[in-house]
Amino acid sequence: EEENGRKVFIPSTVDHYFVQVDGGGGGALAKAAEVTRELSKTGPRRILIVLSTSCGLSVKDSLGALTFLNADPKPIQLQEAVGLSANAPSGEPPASFSCVTMEDMVRGLDMDLTNVIIVGKANSPDSYTHIAGRVGRAGRKGSVISLIGYGEEGKIESWRKMLDV
Repeated sequence: EEENGRKVFIPSTVDHYFVQVDGGGGGALAKAAEVTRELSKTGPRRILIVLSTSCGLSVKDSLGALTFLNADPKPIQLQEAVGLSANAPSGEPPASFSCVTMEDMVRGLDMDLTNVIIVGKANSPDSYTHIAGRVGRAGRKGSVISLIGYGEEGKIESWRKMLDV
């Protein structure tokens, strides 16, 4: 598929992790907060937390829950993260941030990210490709961590084979 005249693909520098979680959206948010804390122990991180259409969570509620669960760095809305980058004196994004957005808001997003966390199963292999393609740009390493419910591993495994990830 193409986006703005460019072929959309997942860079080979991206690592993929699929983690099964209990408790639906709430359990996945708790795991997402845990993952952000672990990632930030390794240095500055620019994390995009994507709420899949299937998870049933809103950005507003997820921001509140992730803040309560001590996600680190503290999560902000996507618009705030884009604004931080645009308004920074150097034009560079802050060293660390995590922002939360919905799956349908990811296409065309161009940010310098180190990690993507997907809460719930992406809507389709095409959607996963667009989400995963947000990291690993310009030869940089990155990772995509999908937090999925039990029982979804079969579909995810077929996607992994199809997408060669």
